[in-house]
Amino acid sequence: MSVIVTVNLQVKPESVDAAIKWLDKNLADTRAFEGFQHLDICQNEEDPTKFVFYEMWETKAHYEKYLAWRQEGSIAGLAETLAGDIDIQFYNRVDV
Repeated sequence: MSVIVTVNLQVKPESVDAAIKWLDKNLADTRAFEGFQHLDICQNEEDPTKFVFYEMWETKAHYEKYLAWRQEGSIAGLAETLAGDIDIQFYNRVDV
């Protein structure tokens, strides 16, 4: 069963465009990573500095391998735009 990953982050007001450009440039690599299934990026309607990523991965281990790869390389460009810490949560679907 797939794992759902949410990533909540806030960027500096002056860095919103830079963050979006970084995402546009780098998300092809995410989508090509082993275990990737789906990704939606959502920007808060009332506060455009806030973003939520809704992701689906084959397993939590796949996502953790991906995150470690990002942390070794290109995530620094995004990190420069952030106004705080990144909050990552893992969820499993509940059949009700």
